[in-house]
Amino acid sequence: MKSGQNPNAASPYGETPLKQAYRRGRMDVFSLLLDHGADLAAMRWGPLHKAVALGDMEELRDAAGTGNMSARDELRLTPFLLACEMGEVEKTAFLLPLSEEEDLYSTYHREPALAIAAAKGRTEMVSWLLDNGFDVNDTNEFGGAALIAAAEMDEAEVVKILLMAGADIDARYNLSAAVKNIDPADFGLTPRPEPREERESFETAASKTGGGEVARMLIRAGAQPHDFDNDVLRELTGAELIPQQQITPEMFEAQKHQRFGTANPEPVACEYWLEMIRTGMAGYSGHEIYGSQSLPFEGPAIWCFDRFGMSTTQLPDGRWVQIAGEHEDFYDPDFCIYDDVVVHDGEGNAQIYIYPRKVFPPTDFHTATLVEDAIILIGSLGYQDERPVGETQVLRLDLKDVSIDRIETSGDVPGWISRHQARLDGDRIVIWGGKVWDGVDYAAFEGSYALSLATGVWERTDRE
Repeated sequence: MKSGQNPNAASPYGETPLKQAYRRGRMDVFSLLLDHGADLAAMRWGPLHKAVALGDMEELRDAAGTGNMSARDELRLTPFLLACEMGEVEKTAFLLPLSEEEDLYSTYHREPALAIAAAKGRTEMVSWLLDNGFDVNDTNEFGGAALIAAAEMDEAEVVKILLMAGADIDARYNLSAAVKNIDPADFGLTPRPEPREERESFETAASKTGGGEVARMLIRAGAQPHDFDNDVLRELTGAELIPQQQITPEMFEAQKHQRFGTANPEPVACEYWLEMIRTGMAGYSGHEIYGSQSLPFEGPAIWCFDRFGMSTTQLPDGRWVQIAGEHEDFYDPDFCIYDDVVVHDGEGNAQIYIYPRKVFPPTDFHTATLVEDAIILIGSLGYQDERPVGETQVLRLDLKDVSIDRIETSGDVPGWISRHQARLDGDRIVIWGGKVWDGVDYAAFEGSYALSLATGVWERTDRE
């Protein structure tokens, strides 16, 4: 301000310093800007909004006499929602009985009041809304719930309150639908071409968190490990605590490729692999740092732990087991589907196991279900020429000796499935969702199937 900067300067998208200060919750900066001539008209606040943000209860009562409870400001918030976002419990309590049902939702994706307060970390407000009957699992039009909003903003205390109130740990926000719904004109952009049809993308509280206490609370509440970002998984499993390995160019050359085991299992002591587990780097980055030769664009992939379709399972004793997965797609020089198992103790110690290819084929996008002293692996995407139509890969990882055995199955076999979900239901594992290989392409996997752990017989359950 002292240098003469214009407090009303706007970006090409209409963003002003005043709007940014408000979005970031910096009401001290907001007030400073107003004192130096910032135009409050940019916020589109009527008398009620002004009383909520800048006034006291007496001013709010006066404004309520003639004010419009349904008026929307620049951020599409009613006076009630603005009070929720700012954590003004007394003002919220006053405005609630004067507001209509639609006044309790933003017109941007129909965001509910609880999610708006949760995203700002308003713990007292969140508790008040819950105590006054607001649904902990209310969502916007794309499935976004308060728990997802709080997890994304790393609001640990709010996450704790919501979980104790019964927040759905598996609530899913349809990111694909939300992106398609964006109007480019809202941002001063030209219309984009219609997007090509792609697999829908969903986000959960687990996928949105950046780690720390929020991630640990979500895990304790039953969040699926595969929903977490790989960086968060390195924190949870203790992989980031693995001591840094000293890798020489000679060591890199000897250890840089995937290899299959000669025993079931074969423990591996491999410094380069441990360093890749610790850092989560892609193979390309590993070669850039440790390689002494130029990177080839043909030949075996550079081993890495930056993977998709890898399963992560937490054991009751605190250990974590991460299994196989793939790096990149088939067109990438480092595309590789892995067949290894990594057991973490959670404190920075990790043991890698590899297997003969016939015992444990390259596997990805499978499910891993903990059953007593074993993990049952169902399904795989696999390499295209290794997908037997009509069969379903089922393997058993013995947690006592880390050996893997194939489970022979029969009955109504679901086929070569991947990207599905699974849950333990008594003495059987139920699977649903995902894709099934028909010999040419992947089709949606219809229905649900159950595998009896006692007999190895598959049964279609959605026809029961």
